[in-house]
Amino acid sequence: SALVALDPAPGIPTDPGITNALDVTIIRPAPNNASYLFLTFCALSVAAGALIVNLISNMAVIFRWTTAASGRDQERVVLHGVDVTGSRFFADPSVLRAVEFAARAHAGHRRRTGEPYVSHCIHTGLIVEHNIPPSVNIERYTAAVAAAVLHDVVDDAAVSVATLRREFGDAVADNVDRVSKLSQMNQLLRRGRRHGWTAYTPEHFHQLRRLIVDLSFQEPLVILIKLADRLHNMRSVHVLPAVKRMSVADETLEVWCAIADSLGWSSLKAEMEDLCFVVRQPAQYARLRYELDKLWGLPSL
Repeated sequence: SALVALDPAPGIPTDPGITNALDVTIIRPAPNNASYLFLTFCALSVAAGALIVNLISNMAVIFRWTTAASGRDQERVVLHGVDVTGSRFFADPSVLRAVEFAARAHAGHRRRTGEPYVSHCIHTGLIVEHNIPPSVNIERYTAAVAAAVLHDVVDDAAVSVATLRREFGDAVADNVDRVSKLSQMNQLLRRGRRHGWTAYTPEHFHQLRRLIVDLSFQEPLVILIKLADRLHNMRSVHVLPAVKRMSVADETLEVWCAIADSLGWSSLKAEMEDLCFVVRQPAQYARLRYELDKLWGLPSL
């Protein structure tokens, strides 16, 4: 068969004695004295790492789908008006005790939506659960879900941390105490803004972030509880007066979306950002929502 002569690669001296195209060396040194084999290995390592991360993420999604599918075949479980069917943690006796304790502590309190306040506590616990991977230290995460249910009893119902420690143990009490400290810091910033601050100063951000970093080292799930609390509040932000609604959206975007992003809870960040978009730019949101509904053939709101 005929062979086509190959042009010599740049930088490779030509040898007049080489007449056969198969004798031409086609493997050239890589830039900076590296080898193509090494570069290929690095590229494959990065690709393999990305595939592993994607596989783990998909396994978590499949686990939740499987749990939800099995939940459809189960008898519905409703706690104080909130459907918790299929939940891993809301079948745990300690979490159920936390629900009843929160219901007693918040008895008579209602949210602006008209729902009993304890429903917010349960939703916060469910959001925490939905952001926990399937294979975890169950004892630690059960304490986190119980703390999420109880996160407001110290600030809003005058329950002492000592009482929580006696009733639920150190892990739950410490988590609630740390969430309370975060809430108090956030309230100070909000109160300052109402008294004349036009925006958070770098020092205010520094103080809040320093507190968050300290709490993250002690127990990162405390931040998850606070993010879950804020997300559920944003889901019902429409019931607030316009000025307060805008203030809460600004604070969420400036503080909590940034924190969720830096700690890797992208699903929480994305939903909070979307809800802030609705509040801050309602006309643009309505137009974009209409275009997307039209694109996907969905009924427009």
